[in-house]
Amino acid sequence: MQREDPRFVPRQRQVIDVTSPFTTLGKVDPEQRDIREPLFHGRVLHVARVGYLGGAERVLLTIAECSRRFGAEPVVVSPPGEVQDLARRAGLGTAMISAAHLRVTSNPLLLVRYLLELRTVQKEILGICKSRQIDLIHAHHPLSALYCRDAVRHLDIPLVLHIHEGLPAKSLYSRALRQASALATRIVCVSSVGNELLRVAGADGSRAQVIPNGVDLSQLPPAGEAAPPEITGQGPHVGVFGVLERRKGHHVLLQSAVSILSQMPDAQIWVVGGTPSPHSAKFRSEIETTAQALGIARQVHFVGHRNDVYRWMKAMDVVVSSSIHHESLSMVALEAMAMGRVVVATRVGGIAEAIEDGVSGFLVPPDDPEALSAGIIRALRSTDREKIGAEAARKIHARYTATAQCRAVIDVYRGALAGKTRAAS
Repeated sequence: MQREDPRFVPRQRQVIDVTSPFTTLGKVDPEQRDIREPLFHGRVLHVARVGYLGGAERVLLTIAECSRRFGAEPVVVSPPGEVQDLARRAGLGTAMISAAHLRVTSNPLLLVRYLLELRTVQKEILGICKSRQIDLIHAHHPLSALYCRDAVRHLDIPLVLHIHEGLPAKSLYSRALRQASALATRIVCVSSVGNELLRVAGADGSRAQVIPNGVDLSQLPPAGEAAPPEITGQGPHVGVFGVLERRKGHHVLLQSAVSILSQMPDAQIWVVGGTPSPHSAKFRSEIETTAQALGIARQVHFVGHRNDVYRWMKAMDVVVSSSIHHESLSMVALEAMAMGRVVVATRVGGIAEAIEDGVSGFLVPPDDPEALSAGIIRALRSTDREKIGAEAARKIHARYTATAQCRAVIDVYRGALAGKTRAAS
């Protein structure tokens, strides 16, 4: 049974020592040393919908980089932006497309413009597939799959559709998903919610399978690495990470912070994440105004995009995943758990498949400030916090590694090339 201390007791600023047969924090995953010979021969085109770095794009880059150890030759395609920069830095093949930020929309003027841009991008990807002699396409969004329509049809290239999104399914997204699934030879869902999304959208899910997101354990900070100098004071320190978007529930966290700060006046709330689009920049302005209106601005810190995001996660007493919808399996939650951080997450998407409430983290209802504040306070006051963090890390190291994810994806690639079976379009 969970025990709680009415006061917050600061944890020791060190990484929990996790015993795992798979990996050691900050070291190369020993699983990788078991790869004796390539399991896959082929050039794989990874197609991102956007150029900025969100959760789906981080998964894309992790799979692309890891797949080289299995013999794949990945090429990352996206609009200009951070995805291209990081891919080049990792030594991956790259190519750019002109789509700036195509979205599923009902605006008739935007729709006409997007359809014209879509035709341009389809031709660009057809050309890339010809010039790079691509063997297989891995699309990381339904729109990304539609970018590849000409290449799939004219060059008979198998397409793997990766579903990173969650419920609810809006009508226009559902239409895009139905068309994308018809193009796909195989479909990968990051949690069981992806299967449900296919069903609700009326898409063909017969070729779908669940492959959970995985954490690249070799990229986690080593034990003893100092916290960012901006983080000062006893705390507790509560962090939320990710691109600033309304669906991520930052506004709900700020509403819950009023109750948290009334009980823990020294608490600090850290909002770590960038604003890569006009929509996210507008949202940041809104929640900064909210913090001022609630009288908590001095203890809510908007630090923007950080390249050393793992150091920030590691320095938190609690990491919050406050999404209110459209989350399939939070990479932030998995990464924080891998470092032994205690995660408080909303029951959105497949996160309940990774977190057992009160055992490897804490779960609360979405879009409920009172429940979120109660969950965070419960986590901070729990005398089992260190034990819960250790259990979270052990679970990630055993079930949610990038190597395990990549092995499963490579199997999908091999099946896709062998089968090349799509639904009738």
